[in-house]
Amino acid sequence: MRKIMLTAREKEYILRCFMLSFEMQRLIACSKTAPPGLLTKMAHALEKPIERYPDKHVLLSLVSNPSLPEETLRYLFESYKGAVEVRRELAGNEKTPPDILEKFVADPALTVRLALARNPAAPPEILAEIYQRIARTRASRAIYVDILATLASNPACTEEVLMGIVLTYGGRTDFMRAVNAARYHLKERRKEGGEADAV
Repeated sequence: MRKIMLTAREKEYILRCFMLSFEMQRLIACSKTAPPGLLTKMAHALEKPIERYPDKHVLLSLVSNPSLPEETLRYLFESYKGAVEVRRELAGNEKTPPDILEKFVADPALTVRLALARNPAAPPEILAEIYQRIARTRASRAIYVDILATLASNPACTEEVLMGIVLTYGGRTDFMRAVNAARYHLKERRKEGGEADAV
């Protein structure tokens, strides 16, 4: 099969044709191999506010893409910080800068905090703050159990936080899933470290 050589102008034309299709835009937006410059151009080309349904999916695919350059992540955060879905995707993106992640610790939308608890690139001190905020509330909500169980499964979560979950919620049946997750991960870490310790 003969390789077809395209001029720069032809490549640009093909790219523009692809960009006309929202489905193609979404595929490019979530591609980890897409050129960062192209992703940045897409981010700046989106309509604000996001009113068209397909644009919203392109935006969410972009925001969750770890190939997005830091300055573009910052641009998207500043441009769309009022949108819960955007904050949720940013909170879960491993490339989101720590100073932005810090803003999600007290986010009013608990689904944003859940996404942050799942992020393996979140600094341990941010994950510890999520735990401390929940521990201070003393409230029992299913989403808190989800956040703590997710936090316990995060490899960036410290042993101190895992022990905190066990000690704070060990006697509460409503938090058993989070406590069991924390105990399991504590035991696994101690096995890896060669410690024989019952939790």
